[in-house]
Amino acid sequence: MTLSQALDYARTRMNAKSDLTYWTNEELYALITAACNEILGVLGLIEALDTSITTVASTQSYAFPSNVVSIKKLLYDGYPVMHVSAREAEGLKEGNVVAVGRPEYWYDWNSTIYFVPNPSEAVTVTLFCEKLHPLCGAIDPLTSVLQSTIDIPAILHYRLMDRVLCMMYGKDLNVGMMNHYETLWNTVHIPAIFQYKMMVKYRGQAPSVVDADSTVESELGIV
Repeated sequence: MTLSQALDYARTRMNAKSDLTYWTNEELYALITAACNEILGVLGLIEALDTSITTVASTQSYAFPSNVVSIKKLLYDGYPVMHVSAREAEGLKEGNVVAVGRPEYWYDWNSTIYFVPNPSEAVTVTLFCEKLHPLCGAIDPLTSVLQSTIDIPAILHYRLMDRVLCMMYGKDLNVGMMNHYETLWNTVHIPAIFQYKMMVKYRGQAPSVVDADSTVESELGIV
């Protein structure tokens, strides 16, 4: 489902297909983004490669790029840099002075990356990271790229739209329909999303059985 299709679907379900004033694109983009991040709270955040950081000579700290929540691996000019704790990093200083050169270690604090030693030149930093869903319909200020897609599995898009409809009915003060979609979300969609997560996790793995007389039960049911 494209963003344009999602907007049409939501407005049509609300009998407001041509109403671009009460249901603006910007408001619906925000609702879709919020619903995407609720789903990612179950599935796990978006795995991504980010290359938006360029170091500055003698500058130690760099804020996490937009929407980045956690960093799993970091490359400095293509070279791997070891992740350490802030306490371990303090022990790497000599005379409380941070050297300058190619960083061998990094630590993070308050969504900020710190290199040890400080970078000696301007190079690209590659992050293997987990991100929130970017705001739909918005232009990234760093890359100037329009977020024109819904970056969750397509099989979940219509479940996502039921969550959007729930929030739309809330704005309309239609408590009955809001409660209907809220119940549908909590009792049908969330369990189905979790089930999808487990199916993806175990996809391609052969089930293991203890012996022919034993019944093995997993999160996916009886094996």
